[in-house]
Amino acid sequence: MRLVFSLPVLIGLMVLSGCQSPKEASKENFTKVLNDYHQRNCVMLSSYDFQDFPITIKLLPVQNRWANKQNPERTVQYDVLVDAGLLQVKDGETQDYENAFSRTKITVPTKTYQLSEAGSKAFAQQTGKGVLSSEGKRGFCAGYYHVTEISNFSEPAASMGYTISNVNYRTDLEKVQPWARNARLLEAYPHFAKALQSPQSQFSTLVLMNDGWVHEREMRP
Repeated sequence: MRLVFSLPVLIGLMVLSGCQSPKEASKENFTKVLNDYHQRNCVMLSSYDFQDFPITIKLLPVQNRWANKQNPERTVQYDVLVDAGLLQVKDGETQDYENAFSRTKITVPTKTYQLSEAGSKAFAQQTGKGVLSSEGKRGFCAGYYHVTEISNFSEPAASMGYTISNVNYRTDLEKVQPWARNARLLEAYPHFAKALQSPQSQFSTLVLMNDGWVHEREMRP
């Protein structure tokens, strides 16, 4: 038997089959929300010391018995960035107190680190939005997570006045910069090396707002 539908019914069926509300808890909606979030928040090599360049590090004079041990410890996190091509270094000297208990100044060596051309291109500030976001965080962008699979998610439930869903998902790393594979850098920053693992399993909490789901870190009051 042939079924004949009127135009309004056909349009209704198309809407039902092809569109869904952004407020619906679904793998499609959650994939979009998470991908949008990760595109605004790159995988970043960051440190509190990276907020401003150039950075000058005071070193112990070579005659100091602790110089051979402590000077490399003071500069290793920057030296590996030089090795990766992100920074340039310049030797210098300055006046500094002989020790914490002396008012006598002596000449001490310094190393000044500034962004290279490649470092300037990679150095960025996170553009995430929301009260819990990483907005303002600065560092070197190495790549971006891309959601490949929503493994599962909890049924939406009330929590602290909001409706939330906990999402387990899988990601690959995209647009990885060559410097991010530098062996010395990865050894010096093990947390960064772990962040670069691909594929990997991740977990996020999404919150239902009036116009759809958002990552918990991007909620606005």
